[in-house]
Amino acid sequence: MLDASRLLNAYGVTAVDHQTISVHLIEAAPRLLPGLSERISQTAQQELESMGVTVHVGTAVQEAQEYQLVTGDGEVIETDLNVWAAGIKAPPFLTELGLSTNKRNQINVKQTLQSVDDPYIFAMGDCACCPQGSDATVPPRAQAAHQQAKLLAKNLEHCLDKKPLRDFQYRDHGSLVSLARYDAVGNLMRSSASRGLFLEGWLARQAYASLYRMHQLSIHGAPKPGLAWLVDKLEPLPQATYETALKTCKGRDQPAPLVS
Repeated sequence: MLDASRLLNAYGVTAVDHQTISVHLIEAAPRLLPGLSERISQTAQQELESMGVTVHVGTAVQEAQEYQLVTGDGEVIETDLNVWAAGIKAPPFLTELGLSTNKRNQINVKQTLQSVDDPYIFAMGDCACCPQGSDATVPPRAQAAHQQAKLLAKNLEHCLDKKPLRDFQYRDHGSLVSLARYDAVGNLMRSSASRGLFLEGWLARQAYASLYRMHQLSIHGAPKPGLAWLVDKLEPLPQATYETALKTCKGRDQPAPLVS
């Protein structure tokens, strides 16, 4: 919301002033991004609060009304717009296939990505609940799905050739969290023996953009991501004066960057 209002201001739309926008982020868990490291969580919260976002952790939403939210401890937060993000859930039709699923509608699979009910049915990504170790499952993340896709291609070949299938072993290569166009935070090159390299600020933003382009490249091939990158670079600047741009970042330490 804050990002959108500043972009609109940069294009000369001043009816929405980010100075009058109040954003509340409510998280029921004890900290933001509970699936990531505590350092990433703390840094993300600090960056959000520095942008003016009010962060509520350990706070459950008891009731959502048209113009207000009621928290579990009885606090009432007046709102004009409510955005609800409730995690990842697979499509309901997966529960109608006659296969075992969990409460998130994910198909229960073996480490070979075969359904526990039928060895000739495979599932991967957010559609699959794949075991990891004795008491955990593979997290529903893009890098996990990418790794599973590579293994699945090999296992399908092995299945057709009557060869033994390989087990999936998830490797966490790190995480990057984008905070709109302002900042990013995360760590890369993680392993079981290393905490990885912690990144934030400009370097993390560049790493996030690079990983995004690599993800596009793996899905679409070279032409489409290359054209998208070129369009981003050639897109004309908005028709806004330098004074308007400065107004959009009133109170910030550095001059406002024009949108590109």
